[in-house]
Amino acid sequence: MTCVRHVSASLSSASQLTVTGDFTYCIWVKPNSGEYGAGTDKAILGWGSTGGTSEGFNIAVLAAANTTLQAFVFRNGGSELQGVNALTGSDTSWVCIALRHTSGSASYDISFRKENVTTWTTTNVSLTTQITAAGSIFIGTDQFTENAADSDSRHFFCQAVRMSDATLLTASQGIDSAPAGTNLHWMRLLDSTTATTNGGTAGNWTSAGTLQTAATQPTEGATIDVSLSDTPAVGDSMVTSSEFGRVLGPQYRTF
Repeated sequence: MTCVRHVSASLSSASQLTVTGDFTYCIWVKPNSGEYGAGTDKAILGWGSTGGTSEGFNIAVLAAANTTLQAFVFRNGGSELQGVNALTGSDTSWVCIALRHTSGSASYDISFRKENVTTWTTTNVSLTTQITAAGSIFIGTDQFTENAADSDSRHFFCQAVRMSDATLLTASQGIDSAPAGTNLHWMRLLDSTTATTNGGTAGNWTSAGTLQTAATQPTEGATIDVSLSDTPAVGDSMVTSSEFGRVLGPQYRTF
């Protein structure tokens, strides 16, 4: 029962989906106690562009809401930002977070569930126009180099299809198997040694810093300890940040 631990250490890939098309991104993350309470933004996953007109998707603990793990889409330097609170109160549970999109739409479904929960909490959010800049994908940081202070990751995948709830549930439960279909990326994220290995159609990832192995994983799928065996809602607070040209807009709470 292991995963990859990020303490100012990350993974990245320049291979991306066409983000104006159909897509699904999904990952299991676990912010540890050290992830909360900081005076700067700390990201566990991110993709998109940088600068004054930056846009993209992030899973992060923000400085102005530093006891909450948020997942959000944003554009125009963050002057538009829509998202959800996936964990609150400095919660260190495993949570699975997914982003889904239909081609041509400016609306996005952000879904999450804790381990062994078989239904998704989903919020549909809309921007004025759809995100067009894919940039690179990062785990353990984001496109703004807002490194995670202390978080774990497991089982990341993305496909150029918009999965149904049922398909997404099945895909997210099998943490040691690539989801059915064509995965551009499937990162098992079992340990630091194999962390860069991509089981999808794109190449392996690049690491930065010293990744660690942690003795934890979400209790989903097979119950075998694969590390020792063969492989068998809405608030009204305002957050702003001038870092990296991003200004963060309204924060959201799930219902």
